[in-house]
Amino acid sequence: MNNSSDIGVLILLPIVLLLYFLPSLIASKRKHLNATSITLTNFLLGWTFLGWVIALIWSFSNNRADQQKLDKKIPNSLNPNKYCSNCGDNAGISDKYCGSCGESFD
Repeated sequence: MNNSSDIGVLILLPIVLLLYFLPSLIASKRKHLNATSITLTNFLLGWTFLGWVIALIWSFSNNRADQQKLDKKIPNSLNPNKYCSNCGDNAGISDKYCGSCGESFD
């Protein structure tokens, strides 16, 4: 190998690795709840291209930790799950009141 092809490999290799792990980077940056699973899928099946596309689509799905926190902060009249804004509980909610802290959902 000559010197110019060695330089080409040194330039091309990081670009290829960046593109290969793009789904993992996106999932990590978006704080996806399944970032570890996406990274494993990307690492193990990304070479098949179909596995890479699946990991890429999965990384853009709306399953993020910050989205779940936001769901709890939505006013109860807009939130069908009716999380209590004080304690975050929804398991103890009966008709109008939270079973944990007694907050009204009117």
